[in-house]
Amino acid sequence: MFERTINYYRLTQVDFDGKQTHLKTINIDNRKTVGRNLVQIVNLMGVEVDESYNGIKVYVYDDGSFEKIVGNK
Repeated sequence: MFERTINYYRLTQVDFDGKQTHLKTINIDNRKTVGRNLVQIVNLMGVEVDESYNGIKVYVYDDGSFEKIVGNK
């Protein structure tokens, strides 16, 4: 089962000359699931798949949010 938690991400840009720029840390709150309904599941190419698809899936919800899932949820 997918864990309902807060995930933190920070991107680092590395230029051709090796200079690094760290972008601000953002959080994705996966605990907020009340009141949304699953609209469709697609793969990274935008092709609709079902829950048994064994690859990266994007769950699209009616409130405009989405989840990226690797493997089975």
